[in-house]
Amino acid sequence: MATTKSEHLCVAAVPIFKGLPHAQLEQIEALVQHRHFAANSTLYLENSPADALYILHAGSVKILRSSADGRQQLLRVLHSGDFDGDQGLLMDQQHQAEAVAMAPVTACVLYKKDFQALLEDYPAIAKEVIASLAHRIAALETQTTLVTTTDVATRLAHYLNELTEEFGPTFTLPMKKKELAEFLGTTPETLSRKLRELESAKVLTQGPGRKVTILDRDALVD
Repeated sequence: MATTKSEHLCVAAVPIFKGLPHAQLEQIEALVQHRHFAANSTLYLENSPADALYILHAGSVKILRSSADGRQQLLRVLHSGDFDGDQGLLMDQQHQAEAVAMAPVTACVLYKKDFQALLEDYPAIAKEVIASLAHRIAALETQTTLVTTTDVATRLAHYLNELTEEFGPTFTLPMKKKELAEFLGTTPETLSRKLRELESAKVLTQGPGRKVTILDRDALVD
């Protein structure tokens, strides 16, 4: 892990900050530490103190949680512009998961003590953090419900539909199929088979580099 300087206002990419005037963003950015993490290195460990906000400038990070039987569940994958750690900015708590760099990562890190000092000048930020946490909790509840109450085909269709809403009909899967299978609670073999079935039904096409094009969204969500 290394620290560097950057002129990029990474805090502007985070919803809890991006509505602030540029001058205020520069004040917040002055508190940020720019760090590099090597591939497969850990940003933070499960049960470690949650004392910083991590904003990804480049690279990707997987968020993993240990299950009761010792296996790790993939909760989500963070990409450039995504952030994590906001749950610990307003209260004392521990990380409920582990963050691991999937590729070399450049991240902006804002520590809790500095953030809490900001609240004295910008109290409205606290409301944005609470809203962000509520959205995160809702997303995790949706994912848990899908994994426990639906079949693999439904989970996959829901995931592909979300990507279509965000990126349009043609997009690149944001994670490898092995990691996507973990996220959807299935095996890579089953995931590949379901994708081939959708391709045979002309619901989608698969291209190189994990590229997917949705041909019939109505059939996908039906």
